[in-house]
Amino acid sequence: MKKFYLNITKFLVTVVTALILLPPNTVQAVSKTLDKPAYNGLLPNSNIYANKKLPSLENIKVYIDPKLSTNEIELAKYAIDAWDHAIYKKLTYKLVPSPNNAQIIYTSEGTLTDRTAGQTVISYEGNTIIKATIQFNFHDELHTYDKVNVTNHEMGHALGLIDLTDPAMKGKSVMYFSNDGNVTGPTPFDISNVKALYNIN
Repeated sequence: MKKFYLNITKFLVTVVTALILLPPNTVQAVSKTLDKPAYNGLLPNSNIYANKKLPSLENIKVYIDPKLSTNEIELAKYAIDAWDHAIYKKLTYKLVPSPNNAQIIYTSEGTLTDRTAGQTVISYEGNTIIKATIQFNFHDELHTYDKVNVTNHEMGHALGLIDLTDPAMKGKSVMYFSNDGNVTGPTPFDISNVKALYNIN
């Protein structure tokens, strides 16, 4: 009897969920990683990323589901541009017509509950992010600044940043797990971490 050995490359999936708590109008992010224990917080000024990143920040293939609302499409593009501006125009992307070969996918399809505003599912091999799927579930009660925070937060995950739970980081990072309305875009702390992750001077 022949034995066949199949070498299967493991893809690890991280599910990152931004939850809307009503009331009060607060956004929380809960990170679950299948291959290791839940993240329990970090010290301030440490490098806040999981050593997972896209192959390059140049010519990132992005698919935006046309079923998204006009506002959601604008927010998706805004988030990419916000991070690009934050790291001094080092990030470039091109829209692709199909999700099949996209590296970042924006969609509204999935199983998010009414209390979930956004979720990012990241597939990676080794330390390389293969695909990041960002799902929106915005509702009418969600304020614009919350939507901006969620889109920038999820884009941060797509770049390789993880949730922050250390209370010392409140108001200092768009990746903090709870949004109080004071931070809607990448902060100097976030920028320094993306630059360190991608070796940007």
